[in-house]
Amino acid sequence: MKIVGKWWNGGNDLVEIEGIVYALHGWNGEAYYDCWIVSGEFLTDSSKEAYTLKPIYEIQEEEEEDCKIISYDITNGRG
Repeated sequence: MKIVGKWWNGGNDLVEIEGIVYALHGWNGEAYYDCWIVSGEFLTDSSKEAYTLKPIYEIQEEEEEDCKIISYDITNGRG
């Protein structure tokens, strides 16, 4: 998983997961519930399908604030 840029029309972060680029959108405190797949030469084409991406964290220390996102659990549809 890596951040690859921003969506051209709205500033949403773009993340690449296993070779697929997703635009993160609709954060509800637990997950991004209204994401889409981004494609095309300049990453400006979007899928019609919606996806929910829930972060999977790795805790760095005992403090909850010291964690980083290592991947996402991806499901089809809005959460």
